[in-house]
Amino acid sequence: MTDGETTPAETDQSTGERLLAGAAVLFREQGYAGTTTRQLAALVGIQNASLYHHVGGKEDLLYRLCMDTLDSVAATFTSAVAAGTDPLETLGTVARGYLDQALNDRDRHATMLTEIRSLSPQRQAEVIGRRDKNVAIVQELVAKAQRAGQVRKDIDAKYLTLALFNLLNWSIFWFNPEGELDHTAIGNLLWTVFSDGAAKGDSKRKR
Repeated sequence: MTDGETTPAETDQSTGERLLAGAAVLFREQGYAGTTTRQLAALVGIQNASLYHHVGGKEDLLYRLCMDTLDSVAATFTSAVAAGTDPLETLGTVARGYLDQALNDRDRHATMLTEIRSLSPQRQAEVIGRRDKNVAIVQELVAKAQRAGQVRKDIDAKYLTLALFNLLNWSIFWFNPEGELDHTAIGNLLWTVFSDGAAKGDSKRKR
């Protein structure tokens, strides 16, 4: 083999990764149901029939996109928790890390969030189970911050966690790379909105 020559394995990996990246774009823009295998094959310059040499089918692409995205999120969360000592500071690191990851790859994250319903029941259950494990990491951090007196206790940790993810996830859909706010600014903004609301609340305060 000469220098610079690509092996079949390297070619397959490159094509597979390009298919995943392209599928994320099409699934986000057109929806899973509106994307054809012919369009996916055209993205990487292969025949429609050759698509199944690289992936099992369109649903396999969606499943891999969802699982790979959630695995990356899990790695981000695990790293932050391992390095952190203060619950609220660690929660802030987790939130900013998640947002930065999501905004850096909006196509994959948006697809994971909106197209889970398109998976078969078994695969849907697997993806939801993986997602719930990530949510549980954050919920435990919220609970620890509550026990430490850093976060309000009049709202259950479960719902504070859902509120945080709601703030973070929807930014994927309105973020403008050419806009005034970059990843860091949005992360700081959303974290301030959440942490001030969570840390300064009081169920006895007059409304």
